[in-house]
Amino acid sequence: MAVPPSMRFDFVNSPAIRYFFAVAEAGSFRGASEQIGIAASAIHRQIGLLEKQLNVDLLVRGRRRDGVKLTSAGELLLYRVRLAMHQIGVALQEIEGIRGAASGKVSVATTDALAQDIFSIFLRDFSRRQPNIRVEMQILDRRRLIDALVENQVDVGLCFDLPVRVGFRSLAEFQMSSSVLVPVDHPLAGRAHTTLGECAQYPLALPIEGDNLRGILNQIQIASRIRPRVVLSTNSFVTMRDAVAADVAISIQTRLRGAFANRDPRLVYVPLKDTIARYSLLTCCVPAGRQLSPEAGLFVQDLLQALHEELPEV
Repeated sequence: MAVPPSMRFDFVNSPAIRYFFAVAEAGSFRGASEQIGIAASAIHRQIGLLEKQLNVDLLVRGRRRDGVKLTSAGELLLYRVRLAMHQIGVALQEIEGIRGAASGKVSVATTDALAQDIFSIFLRDFSRRQPNIRVEMQILDRRRLIDALVENQVDVGLCFDLPVRVGFRSLAEFQMSSSVLVPVDHPLAGRAHTTLGECAQYPLALPIEGDNLRGILNQIQIASRIRPRVVLSTNSFVTMRDAVAADVAISIQTRLRGAFANRDPRLVYVPLKDTIARYSLLTCCVPAGRQLSPEAGLFVQDLLQALHEELPEV
């Protein structure tokens, strides 16, 4: 609501509001004078000017013009002044936080799907808290991500199903359910669960040779004598998702939970009940023996907290 010209007052440059607040808090002009070190006569004069400008009494003066009580207008103004002072205090704290915040660069390695599902959400909040930290993210397949960790090229890595290996150490592992990703109108879309054998009856989009998931499917093929029809082989899980959304194939992917869940309305996740492929481990890790910089330490701390809040840890 716009303030009428007759009621406009230079609240920023005038001391009247500060004097009014001091009197309201102290309960008297004398008490306010002692607290802020301003003569009582000057306080009287400024508050009088404020009342004249607003055309309303803010204080009920005592007989000796010392003790005061607030009028209803004074109570309203005091309430709003307190709110404003609180907001100013919050702003000053935030400014101080920005001025004293860590700065520098954090290098991260992850897959395209995790960059899309987790980091797109996490970085939004992290960048607000730490605006002076620049995140450098490399999108890598699992093999190249392991190499980047072992060769000390990145500060932190986030990936599924990393092997136990010298050269990097795990900070946390989260157990995720494996599912079959199908179009919303696919015959499997309404199922409570399915099997790898049933999936082999449909065109598949799968990871390239050497990936754990591809190895599992090879084992299923040997055991069930069903040869899957692979129409797309790639190291990009986002590309596999796009193929499913376009009804080119179905795929086997890990379903994240909570804020990180993929909510594409074109896709449905159907849980797998095969024991051999039921779960995947999401691992957050750092190079072995590497002393993280302060900014990398902040990043890892915030990332682990976000993951713990949304995902089940092993």
